[in-house]
Amino acid sequence: ASSFTSDLRKWDTGNVESMNHMFDGASCFTSDLSNWQTGKVTDMTYMFCGAESFNSDLSEWQTGNVTDMFEMFEGAAALQQRPHWYREDVGEEGLGFCYI
Repeated sequence: ASSFTSDLRKWDTGNVESMNHMFDGASCFTSDLSNWQTGKVTDMTYMFCGAESFNSDLSEWQTGNVTDMFEMFEGAAALQQRPHWYREDVGEEGLGFCYI
């Protein structure tokens, strides 16, 4: 799904518990996900891995229940800044931003 570019702003994510590999390899993905509800999510491993064009503002995401962010943004080269909620102690070796 490297050319996946759909608009996902209106997706209801309030009951989602895992976003593991959700946009893995979606190199053209640029949808605005700023209003997603993520309070129940526990796993965000590899979520944007290889999503080279992704640069959405995720600062309002609720991540208090997330227990794994391993390489969440690996290869997300367009991402301008690390979200304030990102914690290096969450996930295997805290490598959520490895390889940016």
